[in-house]
Amino acid sequence: MRFKSYSFIPSSAGSPLFPTVLPGVPTESGARPDVVFASGDFANPAIYQTEFAVEHELFTNFTVSAIYMGNRGTRMPVFRDTNLFASSQTATYTVCGSPQVGSSTACSNPTTTFAVPFFSGARPNTSYGYMTIADSVVNTWYNALAIQAKQRFSRGFQLQAGFTWSKALDDDQNSITFTSSNVPMNPFNLNSDYSLSDFDQRRRFTMSGVWQLPGHRLESQALRRVVNGFQLSGIFTLADGRPYSGTVSGNPSPSGIQGGLLGLAEDNPVNRTLAVRLLEREGYRPIVACDGREALAAFEVNYFDLALVDIQMPEVDGFEVTAAIRRHEAQHGGHLPIIAMTAHAMKGDAEHCIAAGMDGYVSKPIVSGRLFEEIESVLAAAHARVSS
Repeated sequence: MRFKSYSFIPSSAGSPLFPTVLPGVPTESGARPDVVFASGDFANPAIYQTEFAVEHELFTNFTVSAIYMGNRGTRMPVFRDTNLFASSQTATYTVCGSPQVGSSTACSNPTTTFAVPFFSGARPNTSYGYMTIADSVVNTWYNALAIQAKQRFSRGFQLQAGFTWSKALDDDQNSITFTSSNVPMNPFNLNSDYSLSDFDQRRRFTMSGVWQLPGHRLESQALRRVVNGFQLSGIFTLADGRPYSGTVSGNPSPSGIQGGLLGLAEDNPVNRTLAVRLLEREGYRPIVACDGREALAAFEVNYFDLALVDIQMPEVDGFEVTAAIRRHEAQHGGHLPIIAMTAHAMKGDAEHCIAAGMDGYVSKPIVSGRLFEEIESVLAAAHARVSS
């Protein structure tokens, strides 16, 4: 089983123009394809479940029970990139105990630090981008104890409540149903990702009730026919969990960075699609805004490594977006590197963008080599500014 994908820009030799499609597998020069394939020993997952329950009736129609549940999963799928050299360096991140505001890099309550492998440089097989193998090697463990109380149907009413303590562990279980470029932090050592599962939920309280409408007590025969057979039910659940969704971001080594969280503000759908494909191919995770207002909204809820901002956007243009971000940073700290993009390159544009608070400048149509040179340069300058 093997899948191959290609991305072309309009200037690539052999690139089709919409609505023309490729007649076959491309052989002309173009972007490097990605490939996905299954390992030779790929197997169906195996899941083993066990349950042990003790139930006691305390009163008429009222019971309490204790239930132990265990789950063991083996041969679960994982997708990992094999077209990487072994990592020779690590990136260290500080975990902040509260959400960050905008692009602020200050953390008043750091909780811990952790190091992850950092992959940079050319790929071993330069003819491909991602070479993703689907392995069936992930293991999962789940243990839970549930205490339940149940009021069986009495006078048309039933009530059930339960409290569950549980713990879930795995080494890279995920909910991806088809494929991903790479899941583990270190594709060379899956065991290093053995930890609490992304699906771990320690405590959960659930209450449910069912009320069967008392149609038989109604005097009206017509109304009884309408009501009979209907019942009302509801479920109430309380569960602990993370108060907010954590994200990992930063510039541990800008001279060789291959990934990061990038903001892309571009109103032209063709340019957006092209930019997203180029960025994802290099390992970045772009978050797209279709206009200036969406860009500012994204800035409020994400911590970006860098922003690519189109100058000619409707309503709120790139200069206004940059000014708003810089005003926010003046009050809260931090500095988001911003690269301007413009389709009308004129002499003095670069100087104008720098004077407006931007850190770099590229012209459209986008040339991948020039774009990533500018990204690398701007991130290196940002890293030097933080280090000094």
